[in-house]
Amino acid sequence: MRRTTPVRLHAPAPHARAPSALSALLVLIAACGRAAPARVDSAAPRPASEATTPASPTSAAAAGPATCADTSEARALDCARGRARRAGDTLVLDVAGGRAPVRLADNLADGEQYARYRFAGTALGGRYYVIDGTGYEWIWTELVDAESGQRASLTGRPVPSPDGAHLAAAARDLGIAEGATRLEIWRVQPGKPALELQLQPFDQVDTANGWGPGDPTWRGPDTLVVPRFFPDHTRPDGEVAGDTALVVFDGKAWSLVARDRPPR
Repeated sequence: MRRTTPVRLHAPAPHARAPSALSALLVLIAACGRAAPARVDSAAPRPASEATTPASPTSAAAAGPATCADTSEARALDCARGRARRAGDTLVLDVAGGRAPVRLADNLADGEQYARYRFAGTALGGRYYVIDGTGYEWIWTELVDAESGQRASLTGRPVPSPDGAHLAAAARDLGIAEGATRLEIWRVQPGKPALELQLQPFDQVDTANGWGPGDPTWRGPDTLVVPRFFPDHTRPDGEVAGDTALVVFDGKAWSLVARDRPPR
C-alpha cells in the first residue's frame, strides 16, 4: 500500500481565529490532492440502461427472421420464455387461448415405435415451437403452432424466408437406405403450415445417380438457394459438393433451376 506523507497542521498564531472543523477538513483534502468519494447507495434501483440483461440463447440470424435456437435443450427452452418446459421424459408446450398444452412424450422402447423429442427453439418470433425428433432409423423436425397446437412434420429445421411467408427444410443422406433426402417449402398460414413443394432428388436404391440438398438459404422472398451434393463412392463420406440450384417461385408454383451434373 502506498504511504502518504502526513499533513502537518500548524497551530494558529496568537490572537488568530481558530479554524473550524470544516475548514480543517478542507485543508486536509487539499493537501492530499484527492476528493472524498461520493457515497453510492447499493439499494437504489439501477437505471434501465444499466440493468443486467440475462444472456439469451444464440439467435440463428442466417436461418431467417426472429429465429431462436440452441444446441442445448436447457438453453433452447429459454427461447419459449416460459411457455415450454420439460417434465421428465415429456415436453410440455403451452398453447394460446387456454387450450390444453401439447405434450410430446419420449418412447424409448426398441423398435419402430421409438421416438425421442428435444426442444430446439422457436421460429418466426415464437409463432412455432421447433422440436427435433429422433425415430428408430430416421430423424425429423416437429413444428408446433403455438396458437392452435397443430403440428407438422418437416424433413429438417425450418428456414424462414425474409418476409416470413415461407419455410424451407432440407435433409440429405446419400448412403443409408432408410435416410431421407428431401427438399421442402412450406407456406405459413393460420394453424400448421401447408406443404407447397417436396423434392426427393435421390433414390436410395439407385445410389449412383441423383443428388442431395445442402443447407438452404433465401435470396429474397421467392428464391431459395440450395447447394447440391452428388454421390461419389470413391470418397470416405460418399459424396462430393457440386453446383448450386435455385428454387424460384413465379407467382403460381415453385420450380427448380439446376444443372444435371456437377461442374467439371
